[in-house]
Amino acid sequence: MPLLTTKYTLKHPIIFPHLLERLNLLVIIIFGETIIGIADYFQPKTFSFYSILIFLTVALLFFTYALQFDKLINEDQEDVTGNILIYLHYLIIFGISLITVSIKFIHESDANSWFAVLCLYCGIGLFYLGLLFSTHYNKLQFKLKKSTIFLFISTTLIGTISCLIWSSFEVITILTFIIISINIGWLVHVNLPHIKKGILL
Repeated sequence: MPLLTTKYTLKHPIIFPHLLERLNLLVIIIFGETIIGIADYFQPKTFSFYSILIFLTVALLFFTYALQFDKLINEDQEDVTGNILIYLHYLIIFGISLITVSIKFIHESDANSWFAVLCLYCGIGLFYLGLLFSTHYNKLQFKLKKSTIFLFISTTLIGTISCLIWSSFEVITILTFIIISINIGWLVHVNLPHIKKGILL
């Protein structure tokens, strides 16, 4: 547990970029497991338009993570223990794991659709919550806006309720893709001008 080493890390702060790099690699591995988990949707008998949407949904989630931890976060952190970074990655990893599990059985006719939807959106919620906590380390120009928090909460809740009402595999797949797309689209829209400035400087 990171908390048990707090006294030591306060005296000997971690090298933040190194810790971040290792956590990023762990998340990449977890996303790799997700890709393996959705492989069944790409068999000759099961491949469809919805298979592509599922893949794009996972890809957009990864892009959301990459945008936050590659472009928005300030790696130049001094005198930090890294505990927050480690714990928020627990949320992200648990979230991705729940998403992976739900995607694996959400198409099965004998599966409990409510449980599958709740599992999926709890995973998405945990993933976004981890990203929310990570904004603690953001660069000043990428300070989190209340409008972004409101949008992510609203879309996730709307998606959860809508999928519980219309709990077919097709509807869940389309709605989830739309919601993830809206969220990452907004995140890019809000931060792209500052990213461009950083590239040009």
